[in-house]
Amino acid sequence: MLNRRRLLVGGICCLTAGAHDVLALGWDAAVFVVPQAREQLLWQFTPAGGPLERYTSRPGAWYALLYLPVAPQWPMQLLLWPPARRHEIRLFALDQPPDESPSVVHPLPLEVEVGRGGRPAAQASRFVLPARSTAQSIFVLVEQWRPDGDRPAPLWVKLLVQRVPQRSTAPWWYSHAERSPRATPPPSPLTQQLRDADAYEIPIFGPPAFPDPGVLR
Repeated sequence: MLNRRRLLVGGICCLTAGAHDVLALGWDAAVFVVPQAREQLLWQFTPAGGPLERYTSRPGAWYALLYLPVAPQWPMQLLLWPPARRHEIRLFALDQPPDESPSVVHPLPLEVEVGRGGRPAAQASRFVLPARSTAQSIFVLVEQWRPDGDRPAPLWVKLLVQRVPQRSTAPWWYSHAERSPRATPPPSPLTQQLRDADAYEIPIFGPPAFPDPGVLR
């Protein structure tokens, strides 16, 4: 598996040498986002190329990969705070990293949250796994794009639980977050005004298959 990743990275870098620094978006590149934790900075974006070409038709797009702990029937809200110099942002839910040939690549809705004074404060995506799903995590591909293809600035991300479903077994990350003194965010329009809104159902029904050690695919 390690040799395969090295070959992928090397091949992509050869194709784009002199243009951008390119990394393959696999398991190792995914940023782990803990539910109910503080905002974290997403700064490493990869230009479209290699395995990513299967998921975009827009030259000049840049990508980062998130790994999100989730659970069936637990509505979640992913918040993103872009910088002032805007890139267009799109999100895609995957059941595997891009370089592992995911069987599900599904666009996620993204809405602008209004802050104080009516100004855009964040972009939010609310989603949930189906009741029949056995997945405990998903990948989210974050795309930033401008017509000129400029490298995007870092952005902040945060993952929140919208509400606790009734008669549902709590996942491990919920009890962990519940013990944390920073688990419950302070009241604000971003964290409360749409807490009970309907979440978009992602059609991911099975868990991601972890790669077998020493197996090249």
